[in-house]
Amino acid sequence: RDLMRQHHQDRYNGNYRQRHENMHKLVTAPQFDEAAVRAQIQDMDKQAIERHVEMAKVHNQMYQLLTPEQKAQLEKNYQQRMSDFDQQGQ
Repeated sequence: RDLMRQHHQDRYNGNYRQRHENMHKLVTAPQFDEAAVRAQIQDMDKQAIERHVEMAKVHNQMYQLLTPEQKAQLEKNYQQRMSDFDQQGQ
């Protein structure tokens, strides 16, 4: 819980909202500026990658706290989800 709380506080430090406000301004501008939109999207993509990496790090930290039994159960649950996913794709 503490790991997730810290991650959440770090993620929502104001930059997230500002990027979305910038995109809104670009979309609602009188003239469409493709270069500015592309730059904004690239910035948002870069930040999304950073968020995903950080979340993977947090998940790894949480995994390391599990007991061997909990790790085995997690793996069993994962394999079941993958099996369900494969069946849905058929």
